[in-house]
Amino acid sequence: MTNIRITNETNQNLDDFEDLIKSIVILALKKENQNENAEVDITIVTDETIREINAKYRNKDTVTDVLSFPMFDFETSSIPKIGIYMLGDIMFSIDAAKRQSLEYNHSLKREIGFFIAHSMLHLLGYDHETKEDEDIMTKKQEEILSEIKLFR
Repeated sequence: MTNIRITNETNQNLDDFEDLIKSIVILALKKENQNENAEVDITIVTDETIREINAKYRNKDTVTDVLSFPMFDFETSSIPKIGIYMLGDIMFSIDAAKRQSLEYNHSLKREIGFFIAHSMLHLLGYDHETKEDEDIMTKKQEEILSEIKLFR
């Protein structure tokens, strides 16, 4: 059973998005045929907080939309096939989600869904350092979002 902890560090009521977030985490694990006994921590923050975290952990003193902190280095280890394990942490800025949903002309729900799907793929070992890797990740993100019925 997947254990998903969602912490809202903003002063905004975001309870309406909790079921969506949980559904995407579980779906990403299923689609990747992973042990679903994962623990994932998701923290919702403001632009100011995510800038501080980005500066501290990535040496980039800028606002970003979402950060992923995987617990596994897939080049040297893999997710356990049995038992409960910590997959990683996701942190996203609700300010960035609102801004980008307007910029891309889709719903806030879709933008938050994108953040979670994208981050889950990072936690599961994907990246977008090359065009080929980016294409793979984009396809997988869209498959997850389409299954949840979150379209652009």
